[in-house]
Amino acid sequence: MKYLFTLALSLVLLSGCDLYPQDDYSEQYVIDAWLIALEPMPDIRLSTTAPISEFFDVQARGVSEALVVVHMMSDSGDAEWTGIFEHLQHGVYSLTDSSHIIQPNRTYSLEITTPANRIIRASTTVPDTFRVVNVNTRSLPYQSAERFTLDLTRSVNPNRQSYYVFSSETLDPINAELTPFYANFDAERDDFFIVSSGIINEANSRRFGSDFVELVYPWIGIAFYGPNRLQAAAVDDNIFDFIRTAGTQLGGGTQSPGEIENLLYNIDGGIGIFGSYSRITLDVNIEKPTFQ
Repeated sequence: MKYLFTLALSLVLLSGCDLYPQDDYSEQYVIDAWLIALEPMPDIRLSTTAPISEFFDVQARGVSEALVVVHMMSDSGDAEWTGIFEHLQHGVYSLTDSSHIIQPNRTYSLEITTPANRIIRASTTVPDTFRVVNVNTRSLPYQSAERFTLDLTRSVNPNRQSYYVFSSETLDPINAELTPFYANFDAERDDFFIVSSGIINEANSRRFGSDFVELVYPWIGIAFYGPNRLQAAAVDDNIFDFIRTAGTQLGGGTQSPGEIENLLYNIDGGIGIFGSYSRITLDVNIEKPTFQ
């Protein structure tokens, strides 16, 4: 998921859609943090942007000497747990107490005080966990009429439908052969080691009562034959907003240029991602069709 965000942001920067008019350029702080339900608290990266005319080196742009704090909030809005991060190197901050596990259905609040005493704030509500209760098969020929179909418990969000992002990762990056769709791209092979299906709405999926949902993996999300690891991630509002607005920036919508909304980061005082998701993974095999 983090790789997909970085790739999407790079494509936006290269697409000609300037995030900031260069005549009025001002340096922005960039946050990069991904919280995963039931996994340890991740590192948080703090860096700055660079003018488009300059080579961007994320390590050289890392910000040190900032105060980075994350709170897990109670239902009443009080800080129930507080984690203080220490700077490692190149703008990467790590939790001093690594024992904390990200809790689903809880809100985490980030507050950063920069060396210039600028305050950056963001929050994320971690999506509910879910699990696979059935999968139709573990091996299929590429682009067969049948697709990988997962029956999942729902990642329940009391305020909206749930949004999922599928991704696939080849488990044999050295030897696996690219599928025809991705083989036609003029790009580096490792650009496709992990690919995404984009956002899948729960409302567009088959529901089984109130507790289960059926998600069908699209073939366009498979880049390599052979062993692959599928991941389904239920994403929070921050990741959802970024992906959908990045999609319109890259020509994924029907809006005219003057109507395209800006990228949504949901960060006060900076840009980037302070987001969260829950996930499941499933190992499958993609067979090469006999007619190819």
